[in-house]
Amino acid sequence: MSTGGIDTTKEFVAMLDLKPGQKVLDVGCGIGGGDFYMAETFAVDVVGIDLSVNMISFALERAIGLKCSVEFEVADCTKKIYPDNTFDVIYSRDTILHIQDKPALFRTFYKWLKQGGKVLISDYCRKFGKPSQDFAEYIKQKGYDLRDVETYGKMLKDAGFVDVIAEDRTEQFREVLKRDLKELTRKRKNLYKISLKNDIFIFLLSTRAGGVGISFTAADTVIFNESIGFQHSIYKQWTGPIGWVRPKMLICKETVEEKILHKASQERKLLFSNL
Repeated sequence: MSTGGIDTTKEFVAMLDLKPGQKVLDVGCGIGGGDFYMAETFAVDVVGIDLSVNMISFALERAIGLKCSVEFEVADCTKKIYPDNTFDVIYSRDTILHIQDKPALFRTFYKWLKQGGKVLISDYCRKFGKPSQDFAEYIKQKGYDLRDVETYGKMLKDAGFVDVIAEDRTEQFREVLKRDLKELTRKRKNLYKISLKNDIFIFLLSTRAGGVGISFTAADTVIFNESIGFQHSIYKQWTGPIGWVRPKMLICKETVEEKILHKASQERKLLFSNL
């Protein structure tokens, strides 16, 4: 999910008035959170594209066994080719700030959409006028192309779109980020508390651990502790020949990643056992 999680996803998707059987393109889909929500809730067919191999790998893994219509592909939206009139909706969350030639991309979106199709974009913008020197340097360092809200809307109109609504949601997302920061701080404190217990089950799903024979694809950490109500153990699909594995006990007194990677480098394995 993008900033604001499922709540903002539901809010924005509700604007699209999706109908069963419609085809949606998600540009910058990440791990597919919004795509699964749209497909499962509205019975639409969703295509998600993203430049990140890791993100798409995890999205494909999540899609295994699901009955909703989702497909994912590693692709660059500025180079990808679809036939004209392919999609009913193009959806993109917090992605297009990375695109330098937005007018060309929006013209492409217009061609990809069917007659009467819709595009919904949330993105980071900047206020009108010249940015401060510090902010200008930050934008340059990150390689972003930030426009003010009015200019953003005009680019869409120039591409052929009508009934364009360009809204400044700064205050809404400022509150969302404050809420998210508060929740992350709470989770970090809880993690520290439970990391001192001996019955904690931890494993890291990360390509960064690939050098020690682990081939999970998602950069994520899962924590299990019987004393706080989680299930006693978890089974995770292994992408190698072993089939299924179970995490064994691993006590975490440093950060999760530091402890696991340190342990892995010592033993050349995380304490997994075959079932």
